[in-house]
Amino acid sequence: MTITPLIEAMSILEKKGVDVDIWHIGLDSDNRLDKYANKFNNNKPPIKKGMVSQEELRGIYTKARFLAFPSEYEGFGLPVIEAQSFGTVPVASDIPVLREVAGSYDHFWCLKRKTGGVPCQKHS
Repeated sequence: MTITPLIEAMSILEKKGVDVDIWHIGLDSDNRLDKYANKFNNNKPPIKKGMVSQEELRGIYTKARFLAFPSEYEGFGLPVIEAQSFGTVPVASDIPVLREVAGSYDHFWCLKRKTGGVPCQKHS
């Protein structure tokens, strides 16, 4: 997962006085979240929830305002489908697999790619 755009967005919101809690679900064994938060001088890094049970995950999706999913190389996009099943809006990378699984949702952002890969799509 590409977390740089998410941390950068959090820093921009923080500078504008917008208070948003971002929860990171899953492993962060090499502390990438803290490293990137320090890089962008973010005083409020994502809250690390670690691995959670299916019951906890359901509760998180139900309470969430949106799912931020900045993935450049995704195999399937299960978190996007899970979020949608609970009525949570996914905001995901504009890559073909996530467009396919997200269906009619149109909340995508284009990640800047440093190396080749699939170019961002333009949609009307």
